[in-house]
Amino acid sequence: MAIQKAFEGLLDESNDLLKHGFSPLHWIIFGLSKVDLDDHPRLSPADIDTHCSLERTPLCWAALRRDAYHVRTPIKFEAPLDLADNREQLPLHFTTKTVLFDSLKALLTAAAKLERPNNSPFSRFTNDDKNEDGEECLSELGHPTVSAFYLELIERTDYKGRTPLHFVTRFNHI
Repeated sequence: MAIQKAFEGLLDESNDLLKHGFSPLHWIIFGLSKVDLDDHPRLSPADIDTHCSLERTPLCWAALRRDAYHVRTPIKFEAPLDLADNREQLPLHFTTKTVLFDSLKALLTAAAKLERPNNSPFSRFTNDDKNEDGEECLSELGHPTVSAFYLELIERTDYKGRTPLHFVTRFNHI
């Protein structure tokens, strides 16, 4: 079965796809399954953070797809934004490589709403941008909607010390 054109250069079709450890959700992201992307996470929520042999989650692969729908849907089902691949690259790194504004906006908006209380590995979405006194919470940068988690993601480096901003500027996508 041929891999959809969006992934031709990213995967070696000569290898058996099953050896890569792709979950059914990965297959949907690749366009190799007829199951609807919106339906699968409802039926099998465990696939949302499954890693393939490259340690990439479905959200990492979706960020490479250049289709904002495939990024927004895993986010809607609370896909972890901070799970890196074997090169320590996050979905945010991949989105900045493809420079699809709608995908980048979806990831950054989701990250801005997340917090990591007490250094927990990952916490779910919150809509509460106020502290216990009812005042707006401000980040180090003074933005009321930016969480510490958001800042951590945009400053996260890969195995070569590159942040997502490096990829944007490297490809001259200001």
